[in-house]
Amino acid sequence: MKVIIVALLLIAYASADCYLHYPRGSNNRLDGNGVNRDNDNRLMDTQNNAKGGYNVGEDRGTNYYYQGSRVQWEWTVQHGCGPNPKVNCDMVMQYLCRADVRDGNNENTPSENQDDANAGLHETRQYYADCKARERNQGLFTADQNLNGDTAIYTRQNPNGGRSGYECAEERDYYPYWHPSEWKDIAVLTNHPERCEYYKQNSMNVMPKGYCADDAAVNNEAECNNWQTETHNLPPPDCQPAPWSRDNHLGNTLDGQTARYLWSVPQDMQGNCVVRMRYNMSSEDYDGWNTYSESNGDNSPIENDPQVDFGIGRLFQLAIDTTQFGRTFQDRSHHFVVNAPDAATTGCNTIWNLNVRGKRGNIVQTYPAVEYDFIPNALEIKTGDCVHYQWTGSDNNPANYAGQGTAGTDKSNIVQVQSANMNFPKNDGTFELFNNDFAQVTRFALLDQNNAELNDANAYFDGGIIKYDTPGKYYFMCTRNNNFTNRSQKSTLTVIQSTA
Repeated sequence: MKVIIVALLLIAYASADCYLHYPRGSNNRLDGNGVNRDNDNRLMDTQNNAKGGYNVGEDRGTNYYYQGSRVQWEWTVQHGCGPNPKVNCDMVMQYLCRADVRDGNNENTPSENQDDANAGLHETRQYYADCKARERNQGLFTADQNLNGDTAIYTRQNPNGGRSGYECAEERDYYPYWHPSEWKDIAVLTNHPERCEYYKQNSMNVMPKGYCADDAAVNNEAECNNWQTETHNLPPPDCQPAPWSRDNHLGNTLDGQTARYLWSVPQDMQGNCVVRMRYNMSSEDYDGWNTYSESNGDNSPIENDPQVDFGIGRLFQLAIDTTQFGRTFQDRSHHFVVNAPDAATTGCNTIWNLNVRGKRGNIVQTYPAVEYDFIPNALEIKTGDCVHYQWTGSDNNPANYAGQGTAGTDKSNIVQVQSANMNFPKNDGTFELFNNDFAQVTRFALLDQNNAELNDANAYFDGGIIKYDTPGKYYFMCTRNNNFTNRSQKSTLTVIQSTA
């Protein structure tokens, strides 16, 4: 392919990581009870620290959202984003739905040669086979890296063509991609919002992407006898400025909250789905938008660990890895189900999802994941709106991680409290959070079991839909995980009067 399509703003520095905290980011974990994940290449190449990520929830595949409902994404990135003078970055958010999308029953990377119903599956095996056969884009900047092959599985970040699940390395590392992708775009959050129109116009949501139907190795229309195009026929992705976050921190944004994005689940989503977030970040050491293949090899403006004299008559070695000056990290959720609205949602103006993020352990043990909290941490809705209460955890955490109840288990419940500064349940006989439905009060407190410490409860709980017609402000907490001086699993629901 000789025509160059501008690549992702790729990533600099080896230690930058991207962790999706909600929806629960897997970082390639399944359900192992080790501190680190068991297989770095199970379904994707995250480029992340092996300690990150969350196990698949109990009753896997049960977690579900309604079409049109609101889901709050939250994430942290190690090298910062937004209007941070140290970095250029994009956060690319996408989804994939297909009947056979699954988490799998083992930690294995799916076989390249045959289908395995026990392995996890995101992209299809044919998708990877086409990528492996297709000539790579020979116009891309590869710096001084020697790529060990000429197909699309070889990139500057992946010069040896290593396989991770069935993902295509070239598609992972560059956006918008120039061939068809199974991934549909949700949003691009960028520190260069002037590029938003480019991202919207070149997304496969709206722009047809081509491939050679009779020769998978050919990557351009001029050399193909049967060039076909595909498009998702969806609205263009949302594009907006990325929230600022501090570099070298995995920390919060300027408002003190985790970086977040409020997602409206698309009406076209249905069945088994997964989402991914790509963190694409680069330095200013070369112009990533206008540096092409003619700058490869000896002409590269950057090279591995160069020794330089910057004017003082002495040589200093710079810590540069040219596979990483321009780099893509990612995290993906475990699979979930999207359903059409049903009888339970009748009469709801808007459906808001209220969930639990985090996992068992103190902050040192869970890091770079997070401790328990509700998400959203503070939810504001209007009268006539509904809240879908649902959460999951894993009962296979490391046995020595701090927490209440049986070692290794995740449990969360909800009881109403008088204020956010209280740590004892509200006991005046009124429970406005549950519309004074005492059966619901009991169910949310005890999770359909009778053990006071919730040891007999399933880690997955679906509280269903609750509609709110009366304005008010309600506070609630989890009795098992709220230690006040350690974990503070609390949230607030504010219902304001609708003016519609």
